Amino acid sequence: MPHGTEASSRLKETIARLARPRRPAPGATSPLDLAPGCAFGTGVAERLKALEQGLGEVKGRLSGIIVVIIGAVVADLILRLVT
Repeated sequence: MPHGTEASSRLKETIARLARPRRPAPGATSPLDLAPGCAFGTGVAERLKALEQGLGEVKGRLSGIIVVIIGAVVADLILRLVT
């Protein structure tokens, strides 16, 4: 059994080796297959993509409405200051 500085250096080496970030090899594939394995899963994935696109469209429209409202408030404030 190692003692003193030898044990300390081995411990430091082991910690350094374990703490190194692990990067997959170039061209390596993920060990998990995230693709749906059945027709139902494929249908759900397609619906989810459509839902994400629809949500993005709603966010865009909501942002546009907020800009219009802010513009109207600013215009109203300017008109009140002028008159």
